[in-house]
Amino acid sequence: MKNSKILSAVTAVAMVLTLTACNNGTTSSERSSSSSFSSGISETPENDFYREYSIKRDVIIINGYKGNNDVVMIPSEIDGKKVAEIAGFRGLGVLKSVTIPESVTTIGDRAFSDSTVLTEINVDDNNPSYTSKDGVLYSKDMTSLICCPGGKIGNFTIPDSVTKIVEEAFRGCTGLTSISIPDSVTEIGDLAFYDCTGLTSITIPDSVTEIGHSAFERCTGLTSITIPDSVTEIGSYAFERCTGLTSITIPDSVTEIGIETFEDCTGLTSVIIPNSVTEIENRAFYRCTGLTSVIIPNSVTEIGENAFFHCTGLTSVIIPDSVTEIGDDAFLYCTAEITYKGKTYNSDNYYDDLYKAINGN
Repeated sequence: MKNSKILSAVTAVAMVLTLTACNNGTTSSERSSSSSFSSGISETPENDFYREYSIKRDVIIINGYKGNNDVVMIPSEIDGKKVAEIAGFRGLGVLKSVTIPESVTTIGDRAFSDSTVLTEINVDDNNPSYTSKDGVLYSKDMTSLICCPGGKIGNFTIPDSVTKIVEEAFRGCTGLTSISIPDSVTEIGDLAFYDCTGLTSITIPDSVTEIGHSAFERCTGLTSITIPDSVTEIGSYAFERCTGLTSITIPDSVTEIGIETFEDCTGLTSVIIPNSVTEIENRAFYRCTGLTSVIIPNSVTEIGENAFFHCTGLTSVIIPDSVTEIGDDAFLYCTAEITYKGKTYNSDNYYDDLYKAINGN
C-alpha cells in the first residue's frame, strides 16, 4: 500500500513535468507563428518566402513570396533570426494583401511596385518605422507616402500630413483616375506617378517646389496639367510619353526644360515657354508630332540636341537673337520655316546656314 502511494505521487509529478515541457518546448518559429498582429491574420509559413541572410547584420532579408495565398503576413522571425528588411517582393502577381511585421525597419525601392492585383499593404501597429492607412504605406509619422498598391482604383485623396510623395509611390497604379494632392506636399519624387495610365485628373498645389524625373511619364490619360508658380525644377522625362496631353502651362518660376521632358507627347498642340527659361535641353520636345505652335522667349540662350526632332506639325518657328548655341539635329525632320535674326531658313538649309549662323562656325 505504501509503495502504491509512492508510485502514484511519482506519476503525478512526471505528468506535471511533461505538461510544462510541452508548454515551453516550442521552437522560435512556432512561438512567432502563435503570436497575433492587430489584423488577426496568422503569419505565413517561413518556407513560402524567398529570403537571404545578412551575416553582417545578423538578420533576414525578404526578397519575395512563392506561396499560393493571396493574403500574406510576413513573419517577424525566420530560423530564429529577425526579419528586418524587405528588399523586393517577387511573386506579387497573386497577392491582394500583405502585412508587414513590427521587426521590419527597411523597405527597398519598388518593393511592392508593378502589381495590379495588390490592394492593401498593412503594417503592425508597433512597427517603429512604417504605418498604413486604408491599405497605403506611409512613414511612421505619415509625412512621406511610400507606396500605394497597384490594385487601387478610382479616386484617391492624399492625407494632409504628407509633405513628400516618395519615388515610385504610385508607379503602375493604372486603375486610379483622380488623385488629390494637399497643400502640405512640397516634393513629388522621381517616377512618383509613372505609368498611371488611367489617371485623367490631377492638381498640383502651390506648395510643390520640385517635380522629380519621370514623375508623370506614361500617364497617357492626362489631357492637361497646370504647373504652379511655386515649382522651380521639372525633372527630366517628367511628362515623357503623355500622349493624351494636349496643353500644359509652364510657370515663370521654371528656368530650364529638362532632357526629354515632353518627349513623345504626340497630342500636345501648342506650348508657351516662359521668359524665365534659359535652356531647352536635349530632346525636350522630341517627336511631338502634334505640335503646331511654339513660342521661344528672349531669355533662352541654348537649344539642345534633337530638342524639336520630328515635330512634323510645326509650320513656323522664331528663334530669338538671345540663342547663341543650338545642338545637332535640333529641328531634324521638321518642315517648318525658322526665322533667326530676321532671316528665314527651311529644312533644306538648316545645317548649311542656320546652325552655322547660331553657333558661329
